[in-house]
Amino acid sequence: MVAFGDALNDAVRKMPPEMTAHCVEYQTLKEEVYCTSREKKLGAPQSNLTNPFLQLLNHSIDQLNRYYSAELQRTQTRLLSLHRTAAAADGKTAIDSLKEEARSIGDHLVLLESFTKINSIALVKICKKYDKNHHSNTMSWLTMRMPEEPINALKLDPYLLRLSDVWQAVREAEAGASAEGGVWTAPTSFERSTTKYWVKTNEVLLVVTKILEHVPCLIYGRKNPGKARSKAQMLMDTIDQNTGFWSWISSLYLDNQSLDCYHTRLRRDEGAQLLRLRWYGLACGKEVFVERKTHHENWSGEKSTKERLGLSTDQVPDFLGGNLKMDKQLDALAISGKETPEVVDKLKTLSAEVQNSINELNLKPCVRSVLVLHSRCSYHTFLSLFRRMNDVFVALNCQPHSSLAAHLYVHRALC
Repeated sequence: MVAFGDALNDAVRKMPPEMTAHCVEYQTLKEEVYCTSREKKLGAPQSNLTNPFLQLLNHSIDQLNRYYSAELQRTQTRLLSLHRTAAAADGKTAIDSLKEEARSIGDHLVLLESFTKINSIALVKICKKYDKNHHSNTMSWLTMRMPEEPINALKLDPYLLRLSDVWQAVREAEAGASAEGGVWTAPTSFERSTTKYWVKTNEVLLVVTKILEHVPCLIYGRKNPGKARSKAQMLMDTIDQNTGFWSWISSLYLDNQSLDCYHTRLRRDEGAQLLRLRWYGLACGKEVFVERKTHHENWSGEKSTKERLGLSTDQVPDFLGGNLKMDKQLDALAISGKETPEVVDKLKTLSAEVQNSINELNLKPCVRSVLVLHSRCSYHTFLSLFRRMNDVFVALNCQPHSSLAAHLYVHRALC
């Protein structure tokens, strides 16, 4: 097992000198733990105000906070300046210089995350060591203090989202065309090929910044930023600390008492189906989707599919009970031009088949899954350059406070 001091030194060596200078002075604190312990044995009186270890600990925390806050402010300035430049760019602009600056900002965000993680661990380690040698309770004090400190309270999420917008503006400038505006709408049916990867948790942010170079972050319900904002709006722009980067997704799976759906999916039986209700966010909003996923083996010649039907929240009980027929509501979509007759016919079939499955298999709401620990990050191609909005879908599921590896799913639409 590698000693933490060695792990800290290894992490610090990978940081630039100006960042290294603001790291926790772990070795000095460690020496002070034993020095204070010897003084205590000699009977030297000490209070919390005069305790050299606690003074140095407070100084280290203040130093971390000052540096981290200043770096975030500097990163915000760089991001907003680059976003304005990219949004005003045309085909003659040096696109390579915009990309280089965007990559530099992404790399710096990765370094900042590493800086906060390793120094937070260092504080915990040294407080535990102090408590062990002095029979003290410094860890309780640290646990209560740290959540409110800038190094923990100021998240990188808003900066990642703005970096996503920056890369989108750069791609638009390079392509010479703006992306379509409006809010992204998920397709009602999707045949896809999926590739899965393992990602080390300490490399998740690095992977995210590399993905953002190619496709933007998708927050359900958020409009594509593009170049829609005016120059005046861009000049007044700031980065909102309350902006989230990770999407919350809630699912309610249908099954019977024998868990037939679960077992057939687990065995990956040909034609195995999964039925669920899905909504975006923690609380159930105005819209809920009824989704059906169907698995097909390669030998069947068919592709696995995911189909969905949108309902208003108050329609869900009647739909599950078989008391709501969707034909008239779906016909209205075709009449209004919101959906083509072909899509409406597929939705009618899906609605009828889902209700038949619920009735025949006696399916009830069985298991609810809320992606609270498992954050989900989704990306889509907004550029008209890609022709179809749903060509590529990348989902990243991870547990931010776990040592388990993250799951990276790359879905490609099948033509």
